[in-house]
Amino acid sequence: MHDGRLPWKQVTISGWVLDPQKDKMSKSKGNVITPAPLLALYGADAVRYWASNANLGSDTAFEEKIFSVGKRLVTKIYNAGKKRYKYASSLFFLKQQNFDTDCFH
Repeated sequence: MHDGRLPWKQVTISGWVLDPQKDKMSKSKGNVITPAPLLALYGADAVRYWASNANLGSDTAFEEKIFSVGKRLVTKIYNAGKKRYKYASSLFFLKQQNFDTDCFH
């Protein structure tokens, strides 16, 4: 303790990022993967998806297929939202034209 007080009230413990062979990534080993190419290839949401799969306090393995899964998931969510928006917009348009929209539910 410093000055008779606790320095932090809460602490988060994170693990290491491991390479595909389950070795710790480090610059001295030369097995570090920078995020810039991953962001360019898969997008930020896919990288967030990979990071959200990590458990606090445990090591996380780098697997490129998880980024692909995250990219496909984000694309599906985007397309579903876009389809829902178009559907809602068409119903709004029909209501503005005084059409009976009960048959669409």
